[in-house]
Amino acid sequence: MDVTVVLVEPRFAANVGSVARAMANFGLHDLVLVNPAPGLLQHPQAQNLARSGTPVIERARTVATLEEALTHAHTVLGFTARGGKQRGDELQLEAAVSRLVTDAPARVAAVFGREDDGLRTGEMALCHWAVRIPTEEPCPSLNLSHAVALWAYELKRQRGATTSRNLAAAAPNDLRELQVHLQRVLTRVEFLRGNRAERMMGHIWRFVMRRTPDAREARILRGILRRTETYLHHPTRRSGSSDRSDEVHRP
Repeated sequence: MDVTVVLVEPRFAANVGSVARAMANFGLHDLVLVNPAPGLLQHPQAQNLARSGTPVIERARTVATLEEALTHAHTVLGFTARGGKQRGDELQLEAAVSRLVTDAPARVAAVFGREDDGLRTGEMALCHWAVRIPTEEPCPSLNLSHAVALWAYELKRQRGATTSRNLAAAAPNDLRELQVHLQRVLTRVEFLRGNRAERMMGHIWRFVMRRTPDAREARILRGILRRTETYLHHPTRRSGSSDRSDEVHRP
């Protein structure tokens, strides 16, 4: 499992340096900054506070958008202290890592938000899971580096205690095609309609992604959708037909 830590619009060099040190403490090395403040990685505070994590700083990448940072990720965890209907179901840190270690996707991105207001709703929509680190209600928000350290520690602890399964995770492009296919079929059967269609599709897709489909599961879901399209084209055709559903109506 390859793990990337993604910081969205960090503003303080000290935080970035402390994040790099925490990552190095627990064996994580891939850091991506989304639209950071100018010169953040070169700032003396980042270099000084990184200490043993200096190589993490040196290898860190910067990108313009969160979408770009997540291009190759199979499973994306969005860390948040705020709930809400538009943010999907939350997983507590320990449960999220347990599930992650069990499913063992090939590439994981852990996304942490801004120092002042965290991740926004649109950014959380790009994440497969919303993850909360348990804190006391009067003071729910953690310092950025503390949040990363707790995540990295829990991941190391559970990876050391569990032999994970190596699943052939579905590629990002396969998941995008599945999403488009699912939306097309649900629109055709008029499950998605009206001004609530986009929001409903968001709920459905989050439900699908909580399972983090592997490559075989993605193919099975596409097969179900193709069989549905075949039936819509030919209502009298039954399952005993000699036609294979995975050979008809490919998108």
